[in-house]
Amino acid sequence: MSIGKLSIISFVLVLLIFGCAKEKKEEYGGDDSSYYTYTPEPDFSYTPSTSYSSSIIYVSPQGDSSASGSLTVGTSTVSGTYTTPCFYGSGIDSLIANGMLPSDTEAFGFVFMLTDNDNATRETILFTDTSCTDVNFLEEQLFENLSIGDQSGSNYKFDFTLKKMKFLAKTSAAKTWADSNYSTEFTIGTKVVTDNNTAYKSLINVSGDTIKTASPNTSSYPTEVSSIEYVKQ
Repeated sequence: MSIGKLSIISFVLVLLIFGCAKEKKEEYGGDDSSYYTYTPEPDFSYTPSTSYSSSIIYVSPQGDSSASGSLTVGTSTVSGTYTTPCFYGSGIDSLIANGMLPSDTEAFGFVFMLTDNDNATRETILFTDTSCTDVNFLEEQLFENLSIGDQSGSNYKFDFTLKKMKFLAKTSAAKTWADSNYSTEFTIGTKVVTDNNTAYKSLINVSGDTIKTASPNTSSYPTEVSSIEYVKQ
């Protein structure tokens, strides 16, 4: 199956806070011009767990993987599962209008999970509610051969191979959207698995229980990490 247009999936999205709708499209993966990510600018909200609390709802993993192993990054250790807040906002309407998200999407979030000493999974999860409870679409990116290189400022060079991708449509709206964005016909509730086997160069920053990564490239290392934070759960 040809991947074709890939919507908001990527290793990189900025940390989203309050504001109005904007978006930008940037190429993911250097010379692989069919592999795109749509990067919302700081124009979304995160979801507090109650109306009276400043605590944040963090998304839960939805894929097949289990956390295991550890990865040394400088003097820090990455292990377990890291997730983002549940993001929602009017910017989603703009992404839907431009065909970047299923029409029933109300929120989204991301998961990074180390699954072995040199393997990991990244999930992009779309939801039909602003509490990030009901999933309409899931993408899993399976990374292998994770390797930490030299320090670059406060970051470290980060290499990996994108081995496989898994896609799951769970609603009729998500199926309709996926059918038009990928060169295959989806069945609700059935995963589509594709091989990739592409090597990428990136950056990683670890600070306490948070990690940040850079937009990967097939030919050269990026110069800075994204502002989006994955928090250890």
